[in-house]
Amino acid sequence: MKILVREIKDNACNYVWKKVRSVNPFSNGNYCTEDGMSYNITQILKITHDYRKSGYVQCANCGKVFKRSKTNKHYEDRERNANCMKCDWLHLDEISGTSVHTLRSDGKVITKTVSTPKCTKGNYRRNWELLSEVNKVAECQFYACRRSRTRGLMSDFMSENPNPFNELLTEKSMKTNEWRCFYNSPSGRQYSNKNGKIIARFDANGILVEFSIIHRNNTFSVVYSDVYDKLIDRYGEFNWGYYNIANSTKEKCMKQIRQLYK
Repeated sequence: MKILVREIKDNACNYVWKKVRSVNPFSNGNYCTEDGMSYNITQILKITHDYRKSGYVQCANCGKVFKRSKTNKHYEDRERNANCMKCDWLHLDEISGTSVHTLRSDGKVITKTVSTPKCTKGNYRRNWELLSEVNKVAECQFYACRRSRTRGLMSDFMSENPNPFNELLTEKSMKTNEWRCFYNSPSGRQYSNKNGKIIARFDANGILVEFSIIHRNNTFSVVYSDVYDKLIDRYGEFNWGYYNIANSTKEKCMKQIRQLYK
């Protein structure tokens, strides 16, 4: 999966495709990319190869994404790496009286001991077991993926309503509809409607970033889907009723925003 996002550097704005990472690709509703960045749905211009409705699942233990048909292969790959002698759960329990000290010619002492390897099972309260007695399927960390099984991938407005943007609004529409430019900087410009209740923010290239709706001293940041005729905030479709915004106010805002796309 790749997402198209803005990349701002030294007031220059570029549009770049970024690959969403294959392990834990979503966090707190955001899309996490391989370069360590995360983006909410209002910051994404487009998604390509969205696999969420194509039979993919996520391991509930390690977070890796794979096709549902490859579930057993994922478990087996993890279990194939099980090596008790390299595992951080290993504890070498020294057997008393087995230490042998050898003096080297350079004056250093080499000490050899005999130890019993035990599995701590990630618990350091000493309920350890001999390696031969450990039930790997039930307790080994390399079998945790099999024990945890899989879960579905995050569903959001973008997955339920693919390709929500057809037209990217430009500043030309603001001038045509007589919105007032009240802020101008190298990083972009801002326009307001006649009563100042809707603000449109543009990037340095003159492409819309977001709308801000001002209502009762609150400001709501949203983007408009001209495909589905809906406003979107970072949580999904903007919920007018949740913020006690009257239908009449909603219709006025929507009418003015729709007009910009004509």
